[in-house]
Amino acid sequence: MPENIEKIIGYLQENKSSFSREKLAGTLLKSGYRQEDIDEGIRSAYGNQKAQYPAVASAKTDFWDFHTKKAYFNPSEKWLDVLSGFGFSVLLAVILNIIPILGIILFYVASIFLIAFFSSRRTFIMAGFAFGLVISPIIAGIFMEIIGEQYLPYNHFF
Repeated sequence: MPENIEKIIGYLQENKSSFSREKLAGTLLKSGYRQEDIDEGIRSAYGNQKAQYPAVASAKTDFWDFHTKKAYFNPSEKWLDVLSGFGFSVLLAVILNIIPILGIILFYVASIFLIAFFSSRRTFIMAGFAFGLVISPIIAGIFMEIIGEQYLPYNHFF
């Protein structure tokens, strides 16, 4: 079964008791899914005998799937992506702060690459990285000022 249809079926099964079929189909269409896949997912999730793929109860959107565009079905998924992007950006800044001068360059190159990578796939992770691009060097500098001086004879960001 194609992964997109699996995600559609999982979303429909999870939300069909709360929303109408038309509203769910409209949300999926706005999220970038093809109409044919949505129709097949509806046939499978609502028990139509002509469905090509049987309904899969465990179909969920996978956080670690970075190859396909993510359809966000609730606000908590969006916040998880923003916080993940920001958290990874801060972690990257702290780790790369250990390397003199080159660490700053690597941080910005890696951040710009990751923002470009996620811009078409995971918009909210990209937003977290973009926010982190501005804030992370400050947090890393403060972290290294407080903790890093006892381990390192230099501090790059400040």
